Amino acid sequence: MPRKKSEDFYKKFGFSAKCENGKYTATCTFCNKELQNTALTRLSLHRQTCDQKRALSETQSINMERARPVLKIHKITHEDADGGIDHGNEGKEIIVKQSLDDPANGTDTNFGENRPKNNLALLKADKARAEIKQYNSKAMFLRTETENLKLERTLTLLKIQKLRLEIDCLRAQS
Repeated sequence: MPRKKSEDFYKKFGFSAKCENGKYTATCTFCNKELQNTALTRLSLHRQTCDQKRALSETQSINMERARPVLKIHKITHEDADGGIDHGNEGKEIIVKQSLDDPANGTDTNFGENRPKNNLALLKADKARAEIKQYNSKAMFLRTETENLKLERTLTLLKIQKLRLEIDCLRAQS
């Protein structure tokens, strides 16, 4: 049977291990597909695509339910001018046909959308890439800032030298 790490992975992500003639296969418990390549990366990739397919089928079934009209029963009550209830109409009911897609119904329009599944390893890799990009940008900024400061220093030294020459020239004239 697979190693302990693989067994934990199989249990966590819904795979069952099978060994026939010395060859391991993994069976997805959700779609019953038998996978020959039992590498954990391949299994996690299958899990993501399998989840997407399952989410799409759930979304389609929800959309079918939402498209079907709903029958609601409302009781009719009338109030007289003096604020009392007209007992002659009490207990009468009407059936109202209402679609769930109706915005007046109060249902959320984004109800059927599924959120993307976050894979922790992918998120950590993206975070590391973003940090590296940030550090590279910061290093480039500091390099240009250092070059600018060196240029300002050189310019200041040149101005000092120019002023000394002007002072020497004025002393020579007087």
